[in-house]
Amino acid sequence: MKIISNFLWNLQKDRVFRAMDCREEGTAYDVLYAAYIKLEPILKELVEGEGGYYFIEKSKFPPIEKIDHCSKVACCFLTLGPKITDEISKLFHQGDYLEGMLLDVMADELIFNFSNQLYSHLSNEARALGLGLTERIEPGEKDVPLKVQKAILTLFQAEGAALHLTLTEAYMLKPVKSMIYFYGSSKELPLSETDHSCKDCDKAACKFRDAGKLSVEPSGEKKSNLLKSVKGDNLNRY
Repeated sequence: MKIISNFLWNLQKDRVFRAMDCREEGTAYDVLYAAYIKLEPILKELVEGEGGYYFIEKSKFPPIEKIDHCSKVACCFLTLGPKITDEISKLFHQGDYLEGMLLDVMADELIFNFSNQLYSHLSNEARALGLGLTERIEPGEKDVPLKVQKAILTLFQAEGAALHLTLTEAYMLKPVKSMIYFYGSSKELPLSETDHSCKDCDKAACKFRDAGKLSVEPSGEKKSNLLKSVKGDNLNRY
């Protein structure tokens, strides 16, 4: 088992603004930018990032059809801690809806970035062990019961890790800005350099989606304008 808390700070403003449907030439950009500059140090102060991974034998893991061909399972957890969720709730209760929404999106982008860093550590160890990994599998998706989160959390907490994470009766994680997921692992599997590919992801409506540029040429008599946009953008804005 390896526990990581020294994540690098790499918050990507462009991805945050895209998720907020805010473009630099838009009328709301200056307002949102000022809020972003105000909130980033608050986010940095409140985040208590912690993550970890643990390779176990598949026989010790709940039966999951997607990893039947694997010999091991790499279990992972990641959290930003409770303080940031409390701050987001406080902003909404105060009526500061813009800042509350923005801070929420900033936290989502940060935990996504931390998960990439965690995968870098995980994949390095897998490579050293001569193991490959499946794609990331999250309880509640891909025909995997949500209650698998309890099995993974129990595993970490038995080793003295992730002690401040809890589950509701419906197996939802608290604090909210937390994740539990896993990978199948075996010597026969390839090992990807990246954890997540937007190109292969089926979440087409995800506002964090980064799938390259899209060019659209209007049909009809007037074809003078060529629209260039990121995939997933609302073309009504052009």
